[in-house]
Amino acid sequence: LLKKGQGRALPSLPCQRLASLLGGALRPGGSILEVCGLPGTGKTQLCLQICAAAQIGSSQIAAAAAGGGGGIAEAVYVDAEGSFVPRRYAQMCQALLAERPGALAGGGAAVAADLERVLRSMHVCRTYDATELYSTLKALGPFLAQRKNSVRALVVDSLAFCFRHEFGDNQPQRARILMDIAAMLRRYGAEHQLTVVVTNHMTTRFDRNDPTGDSAHLVPALGETWAHQPSTQLRLERCGIVRLRAPAQHGDSRLGAQAA
Repeated sequence: LLKKGQGRALPSLPCQRLASLLGGALRPGGSILEVCGLPGTGKTQLCLQICAAAQIGSSQIAAAAAGGGGGIAEAVYVDAEGSFVPRRYAQMCQALLAERPGALAGGGAAVAADLERVLRSMHVCRTYDATELYSTLKALGPFLAQRKNSVRALVVDSLAFCFRHEFGDNQPQRARILMDIAAMLRRYGAEHQLTVVVTNHMTTRFDRNDPTGDSAHLVPALGETWAHQPSTQLRLERCGIVRLRAPAQHGDSRLGAQAA
């Protein structure tokens, strides 16, 4: 299993320091990368970069293996917050396509044609509540089976948006659904060689034994039930300086983003 996992190609991110920080967290094969942070820390932007790298990087590998003329890989983006911006994603993909070897020789028309193919291979599913999110993830099973491993990345942005405010009076049911979703995502990743990424919000945790509230601190949302499901957790923070800390499996890992 270890050799099989090491033989899978990782998405080639344009930022080498970020790729080095993540290590094997983006390796396909049944793991889940959780990206959490406060609003405005870049969770969606990172997810868009991962999808673009998976689509365009995988297409280069396919083209090389086929001796040229390979197809564009696909990606699935489950958008629960309405944060997916097609124009921004097109800009990222265009920049990656322009940096490919031989892109300048092909001219602007070739880049535009490849960009059209990349965007048509990006499947965005907009959901508005927990029921739609769960149903959409369930329906992805037959969809992925039909694509025959052409989908390289699956992003859920974000899981917490629906579940933080629904099932408030039925916590056991929420816990069962979250565990079912985690099992689904791991199965999809293992069966279809997917890079699976889930974003999460932050919430404030208080110590019940501290009446002053001085011990309050930020933690990822969705509670302890979900906390043990991701293979790797990456926390994004806005800081005055850029700080890179290597992520740990099932541990705290932080990437400080430069403040605007």
